[in-house]
Amino acid sequence: MKTQRVKITDCSCADIMKIARNCGFIVTQGAKHCKIMDAAGNLIAPIPRHNQIKRETAKSIFMRLKDCGADIEIC
Repeated sequence: MKTQRVKITDCSCADIMKIARNCGFIVTQGAKHCKIMDAAGNLIAPIPRHNQIKRETAKSIFMRLKDCGADIEIC
């Protein structure tokens, strides 16, 4: 699988969901957050539903994805 290059300055919920799906994770809809889960159904990270997610929040979500095996390069 090709390395995903991620720019965390202008991320939205839809952008993070797309990247998570491309890395092989499952994205489900919750009441106020979207949830990224692995194939076994373990929760990896919640994503707030905002048009623009704060830089620190996006970075922590992508770091969790990296820790769980995603091939992501953060820019």
